[in-house]
Amino acid sequence: MKKICFYNLDAFATTGGIEKFNRALLFALNKFGDDKYMDVHAASMYDNSPNNQYFPENKYRYYSKNKIFFVLNELLHAYQYDVIILGHINLSLFGLLVHYIFPPKKIFLIAHGIEIWKKQVGVKAKMLEKAYQILAVSQYTKKRIVEINNICDEKVKIFYNTIDPYFKFPSSFVKPIKLLNKHNIALNSKIVFSLARLKYTEKYKGYDRIIEILPTLLHQFPNLVYILAGKSDDFEMSRLQGLINKHGVSKHVLFLGYIPDEEIVDYYQLADCFVMPSQKEGFGIVFIEAMACGLPVIAGNKDGSVDALDGGNFGTLVNPDSNSDILQAILKILGSSDPQRSGIKLQKNVIDKFGFNRFYENLNILVNE
Repeated sequence: MKKICFYNLDAFATTGGIEKFNRALLFALNKFGDDKYMDVHAASMYDNSPNNQYFPENKYRYYSKNKIFFVLNELLHAYQYDVIILGHINLSLFGLLVHYIFPPKKIFLIAHGIEIWKKQVGVKAKMLEKAYQILAVSQYTKKRIVEINNICDEKVKIFYNTIDPYFKFPSSFVKPIKLLNKHNIALNSKIVFSLARLKYTEKYKGYDRIIEILPTLLHQFPNLVYILAGKSDDFEMSRLQGLINKHGVSKHVLFLGYIPDEEIVDYYQLADCFVMPSQKEGFGIVFIEAMACGLPVIAGNKDGSVDALDGGNFGTLVNPDSNSDILQAILKILGSSDPQRSGIKLQKNVIDKFGFNRFYENLNILVNE
């Protein structure tokens, strides 16, 4: 029986794209264990506890940010595993120690995005060299690893992100009246939606560009509402509020903060268009979530968003540096009458390519090669 251990920074302590990926991977590995042909375990450097829905606590070791104890204790466990999966380049030191102490072990390294696009040095560069395989979540991330870090193309495999296995796919595509009432939005309003961490260091997501073009959008759609959701820091909120005041659109921008997972599908259904013209997206799970809810999506054409939108087959790719391109793409979507049938087709295509079952199959192939 093959023994596998997945080492991650965190899957449950915080929220974000990498954490969503880690939870899906844990769920898939646990399914291997349920099928009785693999013995799977996991360990987290930062988590305080697991969620048993995704992975059983008796097989999940967590260290609550005690990095030294994590490294020392997990080196005592690592000898028993045939396959080691490292969930982040920041686990390179631990991965290298495992490699040198137990050289026969296959070590896979997950590569998400911005954390691995630059030239790696020291232990991180050595980990890229010594890893059995690097699993990149998008073609763009693979391209950056190969070109910037001089890694052999064949060593980097594409391993796309997925939708959470507990995601509630809608069977119809209508605006929830309860949310229209909750936010005092008229039924005939057009709603543009963005969901991202609102941090000054992540303003490359492009949500500020939507605020900049709102006055022009409002000429054609006077009742338009821009919903911007996600955890924020004070500095970024101050910057965005200044931008809103500058363009005189305060009555048309709605900040929602963090939206719980159990409510997110309703907000995807509330919107007429999801827009995030990012320039540094490793993949963008929010894109495939939105499209799985039948929502038209606009994304940037310069990063991993291209993969999430299947090269433009699933949505609209724009130059994220061009307010004009973003504006025209939004106007086209808001001006079209999109029947429910098109939402159903989009949902099916996204699930076929990025659904959890496909993710599980891809992982199975990779660890059994």
